[in-house]
Amino acid sequence: KKYPLKIHFYYQVSTDLGKSTELILYRIINELLQNMVKHSEAKKALISISEREGELEVIAEDDGKGIDPDLGLKGIGLKNIQERVAYLKGKMELESSASGTSHIIIIPLHA
Repeated sequence: KKYPLKIHFYYQVSTDLGKSTELILYRIINELLQNMVKHSEAKKALISISEREGELEVIAEDDGKGIDPDLGLKGIGLKNIQERVAYLKGKMELESSASGTSHIIIIPLHA
């Protein structure tokens, strides 16, 4: 099945994250995109990864239908994301409405 999701991707990181962190970050983004494709009916998505003040900021936004409040954060995909973010000692905020969902993930960078 072809899914018409246009993805805008921005990456501005100069710090070497290390292979382990890069792999975990890849899996987080992969899960976020899979959720957008499977559940949101979004047409556009934004993935932004940037570095600021010793932190890595990951923003994933879509223009889909939002997350069903009855399901909330009970989905396996979101739990996997939360576990990976916690493993990196980060935090995740999620905002969702009928006009889209936004995930903001902050991960501390270690020198």
